[in-house]
Amino acid sequence: GGTISFYIHIPFCKNLCKFCEYTRCLVPDDVIQRNYLQIIHRDIRKFLLEYPNITLEGFDIGGGTPSVLSPSNFAYLMQIYREVVHRVNVTDDFEPSIEMSINTITSDKIKMVHEAGIRRISVGIQSLYFSRRHSGIGWIYPEANEIVSKINMIRNAGGFKINVDFMYGFDFQGFSAVDDSERIALEQLNPDQVTIYELR
Repeated sequence: GGTISFYIHIPFCKNLCKFCEYTRCLVPDDVIQRNYLQIIHRDIRKFLLEYPNITLEGFDIGGGTPSVLSPSNFAYLMQIYREVVHRVNVTDDFEPSIEMSINTITSDKIKMVHEAGIRRISVGIQSLYFSRRHSGIGWIYPEANEIVSKINMIRNAGGFKINVDFMYGFDFQGFSAVDDSERIALEQLNPDQVTIYELR
């Protein structure tokens, strides 16, 4: 027995942010995506055969950008998640979570997440300061109305806890940028949680 947490890392991104310290690469074709998921699936099955009596207290899917997977491969990722939680015990406060990016959120993928039983979605917004477009950091800025629209799409699906990530410490941010981001997030996005990271 034993209580542990699982983390699945999807290292694929549409573009590579210069501030990211995680293992990632530009999103490959569907075949390579599938091969990567099959390797993860095999490793998880092997682990569960060796340790059949574990109890999960957490299960996070991050990246990279998990939601950048093609629809069929994203469905396969959700299948892997469901297989795991059906084979193990979970704690009373078990709260699985998945990261999604604004420009890869679709109603179909939200539906797949919901059907899999994941109820926390974390969306990386990073900064709402407009000069990021010219900052050369590699992060593509979604327009404000797209951010609000996609967050509302998740909310309207029902039952999700929504977290938004912000970062501070970019060269282009003024002293008020973080305060402005928090204020806009709370007023316009109304997330359940806000996570703020310091750029190092």
